[in-house]
Amino acid sequence: MEWMRENRKIVIGIACGVLAVLLGLLIYGFVEVRSNKILRGVHMGEADLSGLTKAQAEEHLEKFTSEKRKDHIRLKTPVTSYDYTYGDLGFKTHPKEAVKEAMEIGRTRDPLSNAVEAAVLLFSKRDLGLTSSYEKEDLDAAVAELAEKIHVKSENATLEEDEEGNVTVTNHKLGSYLDLDEAEELITSLEGTEEVVDLPVYSLEPEITKEDLSFIDGVLGKGETNYSSSEKNRKDNIALGTSYFNEMMLEPGEEVSFLETIGGIDADKGFKESGVIVDGEFDRGIGGGICQVSTTLYNALIYSDVEIVERYNHSRPIGYVKKGMDAAVVDGYKDLKFKNSFKNPIYIIGKANGSDLEFTVYGTKADKPYEVEIIPESLGSIAPKVKTRYSSSMYEGTQKTEKSGAYGYSYQTWRVKKVDGEEVERNVLNKSYYVPKDKIIVVGTRSAPSSDSGNGNNDNDD
Repeated sequence: MEWMRENRKIVIGIACGVLAVLLGLLIYGFVEVRSNKILRGVHMGEADLSGLTKAQAEEHLEKFTSEKRKDHIRLKTPVTSYDYTYGDLGFKTHPKEAVKEAMEIGRTRDPLSNAVEAAVLLFSKRDLGLTSSYEKEDLDAAVAELAEKIHVKSENATLEEDEEGNVTVTNHKLGSYLDLDEAEELITSLEGTEEVVDLPVYSLEPEITKEDLSFIDGVLGKGETNYSSSEKNRKDNIALGTSYFNEMMLEPGEEVSFLETIGGIDADKGFKESGVIVDGEFDRGIGGGICQVSTTLYNALIYSDVEIVERYNHSRPIGYVKKGMDAAVVDGYKDLKFKNSFKNPIYIIGKANGSDLEFTVYGTKADKPYEVEIIPESLGSIAPKVKTRYSSSMYEGTQKTEKSGAYGYSYQTWRVKKVDGEEVERNVLNKSYYVPKDKIIVVGTRSAPSSDSGNGNNDNDD
């Protein structure tokens, strides 16, 4: 206090100076808020809008956005990275809305408060944050492109078999995928200042891992047929049908229906028109060739001694397997059903290369410590009946064979189990009956034209 009395003039001078400064700042504030410019110290992200008019600020933000869209951002995955520009991702700002917000700073309260706010902004920056968003079309396209680059299909564990029948399980391979929703949410949260961003990439597990196949130590049985002479549609149907049973795992006690697994032999599933057998007659229909798939699979199953729950033979013998060893399937009528009655799982591999069709059943050799031999036995044949049909379109005394007919057959198929070449068990696997087809002869009933030499009229068209 003594010092202040002794230095009164100095104190008064300092006080007057401070008041003058404050008054000056206040006057500055009043002037600024009455102007048509954004107050000094107002920023939007990296954009400084200080002292700009509305039009100047909008132009500045548009230019800033244009430059920002050229900036690069690195989108990283655990194994690689991809360089994009913000423009590639659809980055955009909203200048009109942003400038409107900036213009309101220091102009929404009473005059004194507004002036004080303007003065304070001279010494402290107010960052409103740049309002930005992303064009959905551009963002969707960029994320879809990223997803395609990042996606790696997982690979199931595979089996390798040597010449001696030993089986080795090879390792599976993990895949990867980009979560589209998470990626878009992440990108839309970017404010345009980020240089590196980690993408939401996840591992894609295979359906069958090496551990899943650890029980396999050998081949239980195989079925093979040839279809090299088939038309293209039939080959396509065989390839499609085989795919449903390739890499199929059956746990102990699990039962499989051929028809339920496919879910319908129709065009909606991709099956095409080809040759089929309908009521013992050869015809055209959707799914021709699917019975070769069921038959080849059936052969692999019976040689593996897998339990057959349901099986039907064709109405007519087929050429790609012996009689008594076929398995027909017809939607809603004939199915092939089988069940894993072993103590361990079994694993089925199907291959169709356009010429040869093969199914292999893998499993634990201890479940089947014997060999299986399949022996079809003919029980007899049935000659076709001869039927006569009369036709007035043919002359009397003439006839022709409309259908040549076919023999029917009855078969009993044996399953023989052997150990070291010695038979240890024999039982009937199935019985099959192939219906005979009638021979049809057409006999003419039309009267022969009479010859009238005295007519003088000859209507010969020759």
